Amino acid sequence: MDPWEREYEGIAGVRAAGELLLARRSEDLAAGLWEAADMEWRWATGKTDTFHTTLWAGTDGGDVAFLSVVQSTRNAARDGVYEAACAWLPSAEPAVRAKVVPAMVARLTALSASAASPVAIIADERDPDLCIRLEEAGFRRDPAQDMTQMWRPRGACGTAPLPPGFWFDDERTGATGESHPLVKRNGPHVAERLHDCSVYRPDLDPRIRVEDEAVVA
Repeated sequence: MDPWEREYEGIAGVRAAGELLLARRSEDLAAGLWEAADMEWRWATGKTDTFHTTLWAGTDGGDVAFLSVVQSTRNAARDGVYEAACAWLPSAEPAVRAKVVPAMVARLTALSASAASPVAIIADERDPDLCIRLEEAGFRRDPAQDMTQMWRPRGACGTAPLPPGFWFDDERTGATGESHPLVKRNGPHVAERLHDCSVYRPDLDPRIRVEDEAVVA
C-alpha cells in the first residue's frame, strides 16, 4: 500500500469519512450538500461492522479524499448491496482527479469482481469526468433511483414504464400558480420552505399526472 493511503474499519471509518466531509464544508459551504446528506443516510442504514473507509493524504500529510463502502440494510431489495461514496477537498481537486480517482475506480472494480452482491456508488451527474470513468469501468446508471447512482451489477434488470395515461413531471414544469402537491399535508408555505432548503432541487421533486393533468402522486 502507498504510504499516503490509510484504511479504517467499522465506526472508525464512519468518523474518518465524516471528518473529511466537515473539512470539505469548511473550504466551501456549498460543497457536496446533497452528496453529504445522502451519504450519511446510507451510513446510518448500513451494517456498521462492514463499513470501510480509505483515506488519501496530500503532500502535507493532511487528508484530501476518501472512499467509503458499506453493506446496505435499508430494505429487502437492497439488502447486502455494497454502497460506496467518495468525496475530496476542493483545494486538492486537480491532484485527486489525477492520482486518487483512478485508485478509487480500481478498488470498486476489484470489489465488484469478488463480491457476491452488486456494488453501487453515488455519482453526481454534474461531474461528467467521474461518471465517464465509472462507465468505462463497467458501471451503469440506475434510472429508478431518485439520486444519480452508478451500478456495477451482476445482472441488470429493466424498469417498468408508467401505465398509459400517466406521466412524470416535476416542480420545474408545473403550471403557473399551481399549488405544490404537498400543500394539503404540509401547509400553504411548503413550496417556499423547500426552495429555502440548501439541498432542494426542483428537478428531483417529481409528481405523476393523469390525462386531465391532475397530480395523483
